[in-house]
This record gives sequence, C-alpha cells and structure tokens, in this order.
Amino acid sequence: MRLCTLMGADVTLAPAMVLLLAIGVLIGEGPRLVLTFFFVLCHELCHTAAARYYSADVGEIALMPFGGVARLTGSGELTKGEWVIAIVGPLFNFIMAGLCMGLAAALPDYAPHLKLPFTINMTMGLFNLLPAYPLDGGRVLRCVLRRLLKNGRGERAARYIGMGTGAAVMAYGILTAAQLCAVNPMLFFVGGHMIHLANREGNGAMLSAFTGMEQKRRTLRRGVLEQRVLTAQSRMPIKKAAGLLHKRRFTAFCVVDDTLTPLGTVYEEALLGAILAGNSHKTLGELLRNQQ
Repeated sequence: MRLCTLMGADVTLAPAMVLLLAIGVLIGEGPRLVLTFFFVLCHELCHTAAARYYSADVGEIALMPFGGVARLTGSGELTKGEWVIAIVGPLFNFIMAGLCMGLAAALPDYAPHLKLPFTINMTMGLFNLLPAYPLDGGRVLRCVLRRLLKNGRGERAARYIGMGTGAAVMAYGILTAAQLCAVNPMLFFVGGHMIHLANREGNGAMLSAFTGMEQKRRTLRRGVLEQRVLTAQSRMPIKKAAGLLHKRRFTAFCVVDDTLTPLGTVYEEALLGAILAGNSHKTLGELLRNQQ
C-alpha cells in the first residue's frame, strides 16, 4: 500500500503491517509500534539521502513487519559509496540513542519517557550491524570483501557469512530455549529469514531485472517510457550488468573497449534474453559479438 512520496521514493506499507498495527492497538501496544516504525522510516530516509548524494536512485522505501528497506534501482550492488549509504542508517540510530541518554541526564524528570526511544534506537542500530545481507552490516561487509577478494569471491564470502549469521541466531534460539525452557519463535524466524535472503542474494539482481521489465512494458502501453544509456566495458559480466538496470527506465549499454572506443550497443531485452539462455556468466562483449 503506497502511503506517500518522500525524497523521490515511494513509501509503501506492507499489508501485514496494517494487521500488525491493528493488533498492536487492540493489545495496547499501538504507541510503541508507531514510534518504532517512525524510527524505521527515519533510518531508511537516511539511506535515501546518502544514496541521492552519490547520485543513486531509491525507487521505494518499504515498511514491513520486521523493519524497512530502501530499495535502490537495480540491485544496488554497484553503487558508488555503497558502504556509506549502508552505515548512515545505524549511525542515525546510535545518534538518537545518544541524544536520549543526554536528555535523560539533563532532564531526569523525563528520563522514564526517553527509555523507550533509547531502547528502540539502540536495538535497531545493533541489529542492523549484523553481518548478514540485506542488513546494513552485511552490505558493509560485502563492500570490504569485494575489495579484498576479486572475481566474485567477495560476494560469495559475504553470502556464506550471512548464512552463518542466520544459523548462529537460530542456534542461540535453541540454546535459550534449552536454558529457559521457553521458545522464542522470533529468533528462529529471523535466523531462517537471514539464511533465505543470503542464499537467494546471488540471483537477486536477475530476479529484479525480470520483474522490472514487465512493469516497464505496462508503462510503455500507457504512454512514454524513459530511456537511459550507460557506458560499460566489454568485459563486464552480464550478471553484473543486470544489477544496473533501472526499475522504471529502459536501459541501453554502450559497450566500449579499454580505449573507450565504442563497440556497439546492448539493449535491456538482449541482456535478459542472455540470462534466460543461461549465459549470465558471459560478458557484454561476448553478447555483442553473438548479436553481430
């Protein structure tokens, strides 16, 4: 459900969120939930502001029962300053938590009212630093490993660490259940969700590309579809290029060699056709030669 547009991004509310808020109101937790998702929205707006600074487009800010996500166009994997975009979210939460502590010390009478926003922000900040994609800590880890390990090994290592983090969360759930004789289903859900997201991350850009193409076709049937042209080296893998496709604009790649001499143009549909044919590991140069 679309709520509004902030900083050029559509703010949407998952249907389950409406149900969660309704249940929260019925059990007297409405104010706590509203405050939590206010800080979630602020967290995601910080990501959006940083993305705009680095000339990246955020198409949607999705608010869901277990948090939010600022969705960059394409996969977001190749965005300049990705680690900065990721880290500003938790940084905002830690600043808010510190502000609450400072106000509580300066105004002791208001300290009880500041406990909840302090807890919310500290929990959000720490949780988002877990090294599991798509959490901010996982994105930062992926940036670091991508620099240290070449040829896609950094992404794979980050994916395995994310799956290990999810398994550790589930193991912690088992340990606490054994010690306290009480099961916390949230730990199992969160851990399992981390494993699922880390496992599917490798194909995320391609899945996003296919779902975006259908939306573009609908837009074109209603009128005009914007186009953008990117310049890419011939050795760029097709899978990597898929991560650069825009959610709402048709993309064409001007393929060049190392001397910036144009070799030809690869259009979005040809790119997706190569992926369907199982050639996502090939390069734009190879795709261009096949077209000719």
